Amino acid sequence: MDALLTDLDDSEWAAQIKLEWFDGGDSASRETSVAGVLGHLLAVDSTVSASLGLPDPLKPGTTSSTDPKDRTEALWDQAEPFAESGPDALRDTWRDHAYELIRTCAFSGKGIADIAVPYGEGVVLPLRLALLDRAFETWIHATDIADAVDYPPPVPAHLRTLVGVAVQMLPSILAARRQAGLASPPLPTLDPSLAPRSLRLTIEGESGGDWYLPVDAPTSTAGPDNCVGEVILDEVEFCRLSAGRLRPQDVAAGQQGDRAALNELLYAMASMSRL
Repeated sequence: MDALLTDLDDSEWAAQIKLEWFDGGDSASRETSVAGVLGHLLAVDSTVSASLGLPDPLKPGTTSSTDPKDRTEALWDQAEPFAESGPDALRDTWRDHAYELIRTCAFSGKGIADIAVPYGEGVVLPLRLALLDRAFETWIHATDIADAVDYPPPVPAHLRTLVGVAVQMLPSILAARRQAGLASPPLPTLDPSLAPRSLRLTIEGESGGDWYLPVDAPTSTAGPDNCVGEVILDEVEFCRLSAGRLRPQDVAAGQQGDRAALNELLYAMASMSRL
């Protein structure tokens, strides 16, 4: 991201970008500029740094919210707060803040990985997952910016750890969607001798792998026994779906088996996205 931003001229900083994410049951979007995307990253990164006691890079009084969307909108409502000093000031603020966050984590003692990071109402992540979340957001927004200014995208190899963490979160996300009434309830077990239902997820590419995921309960054992369906995704396609850049209904290839269960898995992937 830093190398990409270094190469941008003033006109490219103003290039328009359509941010997309999945909001419950449908896609949502918001138009902004390259500078707006970087401001969004800074606004949400600072939620993590605040949990470590670091100063908030946003202007005093901007917002006290920990919700990513609220913090982003508050920064954007300042009418381009970095406009007077130019895009280099925004880049420097973002970069210096990111480096300070990394240094603070690197030199902190044991237990730091479990520090609670609030992400708005009802959402709290341990620091180790919050940092991976910020790494993925940086990757996907670097892709957004690269597309907007016709620049090579970041390499998929950087995604290996992030893909694995996202896959591990899918059963819990599917269960949360069921609790919210956004997915069908689990099927009752009619034959106790049968293994719990599972789905096979194959992600192709350097960062990929094969996983069996439980369908009806996030803590149940998943494996090839009673596997009711399979979905195959390219690593970049999986990341675009998880970031809301691809709609679940537009994933057409590489699916076989229980259509309803597969659809709910794809919607669970998309629901990991947000502004």
